[in-house]
Amino acid sequence: MKKIIEVKNLTKEYKNLKAIDNLSFDVFEGEILGLLGPNGSGKSTTINSILQLLNYSSGSIKIFGHVMKPDSYEIKKDIGVIFQEVAVFQELTVYENIDYFCGLYISDKEIRKKCVMDAINLVGLNDFIKFYPKELSGGLLRRLNIACGIAHKPKLIFLDEPTVAVDPQSRNNILDGIKKLRDEGATIVYTTHYMEEVEIICDRIIILDKGKIIAKGTTDELKTLAKLEEKITVEVKNISEEILKEIKNINAPKEKPEPKEEQPLTLADDKPAKEEAEAKPEPVKENVNFNDFSSFNSAQHSDIPKDNKGEKKMPKKKGKNKKPLIIAIVVILVAAIAVAALFAVKNKNKEPETTTPQTTQEQTVQAPVVSKVNPLTGDSDFNEKAVGKRPIACVVENSVSARPQWGINDSKNPPDIIVEGEVEGGETRMLWMYADYTAVPSQIGPMRSARPPYIKFSELFDAIFLHWGQSQTKRGTNYIGANTIFRQDKVDHINQMTYGGKVALFGRDSSRGVSTEHTGVLYGAKIADAIKGEKFRTDANESKYTKFNFAKEETTVSDTECNTLGLTFSSRTATRDWTYNSSDKMYHCNDYKTDVARKNLLVLFDKTEYVSKANYKNSGSAEVYCNYKLAGGNGKLATDGTVIDITWSVDNGVLVIKDTDGNDVNFNVGTTWIGYASSNNGGSVK
Repeated sequence: MKKIIEVKNLTKEYKNLKAIDNLSFDVFEGEILGLLGPNGSGKSTTINSILQLLNYSSGSIKIFGHVMKPDSYEIKKDIGVIFQEVAVFQELTVYENIDYFCGLYISDKEIRKKCVMDAINLVGLNDFIKFYPKELSGGLLRRLNIACGIAHKPKLIFLDEPTVAVDPQSRNNILDGIKKLRDEGATIVYTTHYMEEVEIICDRIIILDKGKIIAKGTTDELKTLAKLEEKITVEVKNISEEILKEIKNINAPKEKPEPKEEQPLTLADDKPAKEEAEAKPEPVKENVNFNDFSSFNSAQHSDIPKDNKGEKKMPKKKGKNKKPLIIAIVVILVAAIAVAALFAVKNKNKEPETTTPQTTQEQTVQAPVVSKVNPLTGDSDFNEKAVGKRPIACVVENSVSARPQWGINDSKNPPDIIVEGEVEGGETRMLWMYADYTAVPSQIGPMRSARPPYIKFSELFDAIFLHWGQSQTKRGTNYIGANTIFRQDKVDHINQMTYGGKVALFGRDSSRGVSTEHTGVLYGAKIADAIKGEKFRTDANESKYTKFNFAKEETTVSDTECNTLGLTFSSRTATRDWTYNSSDKMYHCNDYKTDVARKNLLVLFDKTEYVSKANYKNSGSAEVYCNYKLAGGNGKLATDGTVIDITWSVDNGVLVIKDTDGNDVNFNVGTTWIGYASSNNGGSVK
């Protein structure tokens, strides 16, 4: 993905104080980057240094690919800055203030008028156009400040704690406005010391403390890193060592008690009840400590209001934050009851002995363990939230001008499965599948239009389909286009050409200097929101979800060595070459103008036919498409330097892979490339 900001080894010193200590990070196009940290952590200093409002001691800064200098006016005209301090003219109305600041960049009155109204609508100041700043509340004044900074529609926006000292309603309006700016294509750097804000709006987060990066990643990644948990302390007075020992072992498995002679169950009479009352332990004091990024020294909450006793009151949390508190309360009550029971047993010993094991057994019931295995790769280190969810399938171009594709060899999140097959013109196209659509690289592509075979193949994995255009059914011909398949099969799909969602899911990257059809990209960070907005089914249909058999340990599939594999898709296409590397036990291909590594190579030969779509793009000529039948057939599986002949079929919507004897075939854990080739029109493997 295109880098908008590049900060390398940035250092800012004030005599004996390092406000910024060797800071390095990038900001990518179309994302909201959150700078989180307590007051004095270096957030504002970092922004001022990037903008060249402060002279820094060492390091380098690039914006839009150019070195940032104090006189870089061509860069600065595409930047919007909103500082903590509200900076507006008290003598001008809301409209006049925004118009003035916008006029510093846009001289055309008609264009400026539209930009001003767009800014007013964005921040929700329509009812206050003629108001003066002194007539506005603190929250409305903050909105005006933001409108003045973004009215000229900058490509890059800096927001330095814009919600300080505003009411909840205004804060929500400001945050919604920031997300709208992102969705309209702006790149945003957002500083705050409120964790809940960055969780709501930021795509990535950098946590600063004393001028250093102490953590970075998405919200989920940081929560995992922080190892958030609820800490519960139960204090009891006058407790004996014996009882303390029993409390420590309360969750330990208990031996099954010896069977005892049955005794009649009787109700407690007045005397035991009285004795039990006398044995009541002293009140239990609960001390609950909830960790919330405290290990990162984040939000200090210096602005928490106080009650009439001078004690700080924590703000009420939203619904999603209530669950840990409820759980904590329940656990505390259980612990208190357990302590009381132990006192009763110790002091009076009036309860039947058989009741104690029963209580302990109920307390030691464990929640079921969720299997965190990626169904497309077999990797056990899989996002728990993605377990049982549908994958996505994306159509990616493979012409020479499109290579290397964005994201094909991403070091962290490469495609789980790459399917490559012939389309038209003797070229191939690819279908990339990801089991976890929240972990797609920030930018993939070039995206291209859908073809029926790729849709059918994605259905074998119950995938949500993403594409840029689609082939059309042509009346008077025997060609059935992708548009018809989508409708007939009721496929959940997002087409850039017709997508009307609020999320900026697609864009263009012209940095390579190639023709426009090779520039379409999909922004991975936006996929989850787009799917949510479309209200697609996200739970996978397990009955129609192809899951390969993965070996528990690294294994060969035969005694036949396979150090090279070359697949020719048909007589119309070139050969795709793969070479086995014994050091990393991966197959490598450089045909994509970059090193692409895969653990498994699966070749599927299928019956194909070439279909003419007459009057292609009104050119007067016909485009010849290659259609696959998904009829099943034979093929190859190469892994761990060995190869085996396989057969394949589609059984009730699921892809079934067998060896020639009809036995299941094991894949090795890892990524897979599937070559989809013609069995009747010159497809071959060597």
